[in-house]
Amino acid sequence: MEMLHSRKIFFQLCFFFPLHFSSLLLLSSAFTVPDKYFINCGARKNTTVNFTQVFVADSNSKSNSFSTGKSEVVSNSSTSIPELYQTARVYRQPCSYRFVIDQNSRYILRFHFFASRADLYDALFNVSASGFSLLTNFSIRNSTSSPLIKEFLLSIPQGEFRIHFIPSQQSSLAFVNAIEVFLANETRIIDNGTTRVTSAGNDSTYNGLLSQALHTIHRINFGGSLIEFDELWRSWVPDDSYLILHSDSAMNSTLYTQTPNYDPERVAQYYTAPDRVYQTAKQLKPVNNSILNLTWSFPVSKNTKHFVRVHFCDIISKTLADLQFNFYIYSNFDQWIDPYNRTGAFATPFFIDYVVDSDDSGFTNFSISPSKDSRILNAFVNGLEIMEVMTNKSGSIPPECDESVKKHSPVIIIIGSVSSILIVVLVALHLKCKKAKPDQSLHFGGISFNRLTEGSAAGSLPSNLNLSLRIPFAEIQPAVSNLLPIEEVNLAEWGMMWQRKGQLEKIIDPMLVEKIKPSSLRKFGETAEKCLKAKSVERPKMHEVLYDLQYALRLQETAMQRDPHEDSTTNTSLELPLVWHLASSRISMEEDDHAIRGYDDSDTTLSESRNPIEN
Repeated sequence: MEMLHSRKIFFQLCFFFPLHFSSLLLLSSAFTVPDKYFINCGARKNTTVNFTQVFVADSNSKSNSFSTGKSEVVSNSSTSIPELYQTARVYRQPCSYRFVIDQNSRYILRFHFFASRADLYDALFNVSASGFSLLTNFSIRNSTSSPLIKEFLLSIPQGEFRIHFIPSQQSSLAFVNAIEVFLANETRIIDNGTTRVTSAGNDSTYNGLLSQALHTIHRINFGGSLIEFDELWRSWVPDDSYLILHSDSAMNSTLYTQTPNYDPERVAQYYTAPDRVYQTAKQLKPVNNSILNLTWSFPVSKNTKHFVRVHFCDIISKTLADLQFNFYIYSNFDQWIDPYNRTGAFATPFFIDYVVDSDDSGFTNFSISPSKDSRILNAFVNGLEIMEVMTNKSGSIPPECDESVKKHSPVIIIIGSVSSILIVVLVALHLKCKKAKPDQSLHFGGISFNRLTEGSAAGSLPSNLNLSLRIPFAEIQPAVSNLLPIEEVNLAEWGMMWQRKGQLEKIIDPMLVEKIKPSSLRKFGETAEKCLKAKSVERPKMHEVLYDLQYALRLQETAMQRDPHEDSTTNTSLELPLVWHLASSRISMEEDDHAIRGYDDSDTTLSESRNPIEN
């Protein structure tokens, strides 16, 4: 069961109000509600929810504190979709979303997912960060028509924080609608000495908790109603559906209408849990001399460690020190709870943490029962949080996500990091054969350089060849299409796909069909493939590229078709056009101008259907 159990109400609220998480009036000067990061992925304008909290649009943002990575934007402006979920950022290859983190600390990380288009239901992907696999083979296909939110708690060092989105082999895309990354100091999780409990009841201590990533599974408000958003935008659901034993002996406590007596020295503070969790409780019905236990069962991952936090606040007792009871985990482990001994005051919140090893049943049970030594035979509990301890490491990051790989602007991504890639890709896919001319020269963007003659066939480069080519962007741009099918956005990758299939002839200019010699075309393709190697050390030098090009030309010359009246000694020449023959469909490209630390990533914006989504 996911931690945000009742998303239908959330979705309805989002429909009637602009989506914007509220930050309530601070009652404590020790902590300030964070204002970053709250990102509206793919949006061109900011989105607010409940009048105060702003989700910042990441398209065309001038911020230097985050970067989207190479991605596309999809949108659906249907009024039936909350504004935050009308856009999404789509990744069709492994890539990273980057943030600048100001301080070492514990952070809450949330991902928002909603299929605003039908094809997003088919997305299957992995998400990793800080060395942990947070989501593996993740899909929203089986989710309801409401947004799905995944929350994690992890330690992030100061500097650059990277979230990797990696489409699986069975899918062509990953996506996200919104991202939250903000400080969570008030969780107050300690690193060492947490009580560890097994299903058999064995207990020990667990150390190194702060080095682990935690995935929120459940937040429960006992005896109360749904809390859609608290001061840190957490959701808490009622306990009733999880109560499995003696439910007829359970009752909700009387609502405590005053503010709980927070005592920082007693651990719990204002932001540890919302007031409404501590102002309600589930307790036993008053039955004379009856000792019963109330038991709840929560679905969890099998044979996995879970961080468990139990919240207590004595709003039940009429006088101090009259109530003690037992708290059980799996019925084999119990702890005696004396609220007065822990707080010394009435209505003072406190919590107890555990690391619980689940068994192979897929459920963890918790119970409360009166203590025989208590003057009042009763027991209560206010709140519960269950978070899975993420043990899966992310492993190696694909090269596209590797921070050592320099990112470039859209034009440079397509043509490569050096001008030789532009020459090879353009030549490989768009040769044109011309009839024989006395002039034996290569024409490229107004730059001419002589080809090898028979006398120089041994390998010397022409003396007038300038290897420091400077090609104006005005001449490059015609090779970059504004509108393309998604599989053709990266023209270099698209061309290499056909090269690997051995079918490069399918995408050359139609005028070249049956005119270009297969051996010449194959040589151009091989040269282009070498120039597009991921590592620079594997790519050929400029003069090596020119040798390969000249060799391909010679292969072509030996098979050039001539009209019968042409003199057999007349030489031929090839013109290298700048216009790349592309498919008729188009896609617009925009440059991501909010690079981080010298990165210059790119966005691709898709024009989407404005029809409402299918429910």
